[in-house]
Amino acid sequence: MKKSIVLTIGVFDGFHRGHQALVRETVRLAQRLKSSPVALTFTNHPLNVLHHEGKVAFLYPREETFHALREAGISRVIAVDFTTRYSRQTPEEFVRKLARRQDLKGVVVGNKFRFGAGNRGDVETLKRLGESYGFKVSAVSLRGGVESAVSSSRIRRALLTGRVEEANRMLDRPFHITGCVARGRHIGHQLGYPTANLERLGCFIPKEGIYACTVTVGGRTCRGGLDLGTQPTVSGGDRRVRAEVHLLGYRGDLYGKRITLHLFRYLRPEVRFKTLPALARQIRRDLERIRRMPLLKTPRY
Repeated sequence: MKKSIVLTIGVFDGFHRGHQALVRETVRLAQRLKSSPVALTFTNHPLNVLHHEGKVAFLYPREETFHALREAGISRVIAVDFTTRYSRQTPEEFVRKLARRQDLKGVVVGNKFRFGAGNRGDVETLKRLGESYGFKVSAVSLRGGVESAVSSSRIRRALLTGRVEEANRMLDRPFHITGCVARGRHIGHQLGYPTANLERLGCFIPKEGIYACTVTVGGRTCRGGLDLGTQPTVSGGDRRVRAEVHLLGYRGDLYGKRITLHLFRYLRPEVRFKTLPALARQIRRDLERIRRMPLLKTPRY
């Protein structure tokens, strides 16, 4: 016999404070109803199906988000493809299919939750359908302890405009970029500030520029100065976005290692310098500024 479930539904992009509140309520309700807490989410971003203007990138890779859901107490993650056909289900069809495939005892959603074709369903619709299909509905505020509603869109806008501290408050942890260190052009060595160059930057790229960050590698965390962008002084016209980070006080070979950059503050835009010595002087000023900053806390997970 299948164990009954309590289901939370959402994109969970970034797993921010609001999402964390959803999961806490899902786990609480599941314990009360002697059920398993389960999350229903999507392999692709629904906005890329519903709206065709540009492409919305996930803040983090999907597997990372699924892992965060499980770490927070979700016993199983159901990830489905959000297709045009899926989006055209009526609210009644959507709920009927959920109730048919699972022994559904409860559903937890945000208090602004909308579902079904044309967003015709809301929390009241879900509660009405829940009475028919025998499950409870709990609606949770997504303010997440901050002054206004938290959303992945707000976090994305904050990061695209360099407002890192604001994004981090909504995420409840520093925004991070993870990747493997690849061999670069060794220009940092020439300037006296060797850098680790990340390949495959992942899903979402924040505003280009210089950042104060911490770098975690092999269980150790140190401060770093990140240049995220095209490095116009040395690019030779190559417009690819790169992440190059100088680790303060680190000694050792990083090639091939997986490192995580936790962004704390946007310092300035990239600038094209006329000479390499001028670039080196600015790097020195940036790193001195990072050294003088209050101690950066170890990120929470």
